[in-house]
Amino acid sequence: EELRRVDKETARLKREVSRMRVQLDAAVHDEKVTRLQNLVAEKAKEHEALAVENRLLERQLGQLQPQHEEEDAEDQRAIEEEHAQLTSRMKKYQQLSRIDDQRRQKLQKE
Repeated sequence: EELRRVDKETARLKREVSRMRVQLDAAVHDEKVTRLQNLVAEKAKEHEALAVENRLLERQLGQLQPQHEEEDAEDQRAIEEEHAQLTSRMKKYQQLSRIDDQRRQKLQKE
């Protein structure tokens, strides 16, 4: 009789231990899931912060590019203007040089 009662108590305790193990495993699993969810939320916040920073930098870059493009266009216009002036001077010099050569030839003939 005592042996059966001990066997029943042992079986009940084994079931309780088994149930507790399942609960412990579930609690550990829940804790891991919670940690992962917190980590995901933290990373999502970091991602959003980086995305905002990226948008700000892109906006700043967008503002700088037209300024640089405008400066480049001004530089290009100045270069083209200077080139036109030099070309004009060169043509004048060539004309004067030809006139001078013609006068020399004329003087030599005389």
